[in-house]
Amino acid sequence: MSPLTKEFLSKRYPWLGEIDQISIDSDWYQIVIDAFDKIDTVIKTTPYLQIEIELGDRIDILQIKEKRAVLNIYVAIPFIEKYAYIMRSHLREAEDLSAKVCERCGDPGERRCGTHWLLTLCDECWLGEKIRLEADDVNPTD
Repeated sequence: MSPLTKEFLSKRYPWLGEIDQISIDSDWYQIVIDAFDKIDTVIKTTPYLQIEIELGDRIDILQIKEKRAVLNIYVAIPFIEKYAYIMRSHLREAEDLSAKVCERCGDPGERRCGTHWLLTLCDECWLGEKIRLEADDVNPTD
């Protein structure tokens, strides 16, 4: 999988404008790409949006990050609410899906609580994290 970089996203999705921050583990990249592919389909099948893009309107990415063990995609969508709602629904689906996908390996996972953090991990990665924390003398909670 290609790294989820500003250059990669700008080349794949010419309707993107500013891209400010991307800070997620690689195993959530495909979730983001799938969501943007759905938005790309909406744009390519909607004449109004194609015209707006040609006139210079762009979707800006403010942040793509992990927060409380879930993917968060913050965007500024300049289109009328009908289309912005459809696009945001694709982003919400991606965020919901991330709560069930291990952010380390991409296998099915669930939210896990540590002393001062939350992560979405599969059983195997959670075990590895617990072993690492015990070696560092930090007590994870179950």
